[in-house]
Amino acid sequence: MARHINYNKKTEERLKQEIKWLLEEKYGNKITAEANQDIEKIKNGEPVDYVIGRTDFCGAKIDLSLRPLIPRPETECWVAEAIDDIKSRGNIGEIKCLDLFSGSGCIGIAILKNIPEARVDFVDIDDIVLKQIAINLKLNGIHENRFSIIKSDIFENVSGAYDYIFANPPYIPTKYPVAQSAIEYEPHHSFLAGDSGLLFIKPFLDGSKKYLKSGGKLWMEFYAGERMEIENILQKNNYDFYFNELGDCGVLSAKLRAEKAYADPFFEYFDKEMPLINLNSSEWGTITYKEYPCSSKIILPNPAPLPTKTIEDVLCRRKTERNFSKKPLSKEILGRLLYFSAGLISKTVGAANEFRRFYPSGGARYPIEIYIANFTPGELDAGVYHYNVRNHILEKLSFSSAEKIKHALFYDFAKDAAALILLSFVGERTTKKYGNLGYKLGMIEAGHIGQNIYLVGTALGLGTLALGGMNYEVAQRELNLGEDETVFYQLAVGQPEENK
Repeated sequence: MARHINYNKKTEERLKQEIKWLLEEKYGNKITAEANQDIEKIKNGEPVDYVIGRTDFCGAKIDLSLRPLIPRPETECWVAEAIDDIKSRGNIGEIKCLDLFSGSGCIGIAILKNIPEARVDFVDIDDIVLKQIAINLKLNGIHENRFSIIKSDIFENVSGAYDYIFANPPYIPTKYPVAQSAIEYEPHHSFLAGDSGLLFIKPFLDGSKKYLKSGGKLWMEFYAGERMEIENILQKNNYDFYFNELGDCGVLSAKLRAEKAYADPFFEYFDKEMPLINLNSSEWGTITYKEYPCSSKIILPNPAPLPTKTIEDVLCRRKTERNFSKKPLSKEILGRLLYFSAGLISKTVGAANEFRRFYPSGGARYPIEIYIANFTPGELDAGVYHYNVRNHILEKLSFSSAEKIKHALFYDFAKDAAALILLSFVGERTTKKYGNLGYKLGMIEAGHIGQNIYLVGTALGLGTLALGGMNYEVAQRELNLGEDETVFYQLAVGQPEENK
């Protein structure tokens, strides 16, 4: 148990206890000349932990030879609670943790000692404590593949997303009376934090959500007098939270609301502000087309009319297919499917050189782009293609792998389809006119196209399977999409098993 105490003047009882610890832990209960020298240090106010040179913390041995901030009992109390919280999650594979403002490394090392599945990145700006962390990791026998030590000013050199972030930042206001032993012996930069105590806490909390996984959890120690201001920062950054106060020390446990899946950047758009809109702008008459001018072009046949069927017949036969024959799609069938689902029809009255499509689009902004991952080679090679709607051609993306996209699907029956149609949202096309309403319009538009694919596919004898999820990180990477375009809907298509 961490034993540090911040009394300005130790009681006789406390002094006797510290001398007892010193003799037991450092000298095997033998009185030597060196022991007497250390006893004098304790009597003169030097913290017993520094004199002994080490302390225990949640089952971990913490060396203090380089004089980092001494671990406090209140810190050990909430870290033990955090360890129990992690254990309650059960066996869910590797747990990635960040120990920020690490100091001696006591928090992260306690996590590593008690949670076999944990991996911890230790972060501090002080070169001395970074050496101290390395000493303590070796002392506790932590394997090198379970941690990294990073020199960073808060998040400056941090990357990636974490399940847990632990932080014991400097948080004592300079106006607050501090124990004399801390002023004389401990590193001031490890506990003093400006007039309010928020010098490091505010930038930490403002930046933290970028490094937490969706639903990830943050634990932080703070000065209890700043609770109200900290609550405001947490609310602004979309955290659910609760506090526990231990005297002047406050402990914060905050969980990032699951507002987004980290691998799905689409939902990051919702934080943007509504722009001012000039409804009379000539810009709204211009439609943007995406093209890959340097790619290989596959010319699709002119689409033949769809088979003559009543709307009622097609609607009644429309269904979600889960049994595909793995038979390849011909260019003729794929071309008709794409054209009648999302192709250009005819010139729109009053909009020169632009064309109407088979589905409605809010403000005629057409923010959806279409990609095809062809899994089964036939007339069309296996690969990834962009549907160039203006020219009714496919553009092969040489940098993309259909096989990797297939493996990013969550269900094996979807992988049996001949191809996967991916719909992406180019937010800027519509949000610059409609602001946040543009996200809603984009989702509605994708639904229109998806239903067209179902109905046209049914008329052509194809099976269709709409999928609401996949590993979007893989899809984004394989399609090489930037920040303003994201995949958010996909449909597997192919010949049903009974048509094989």
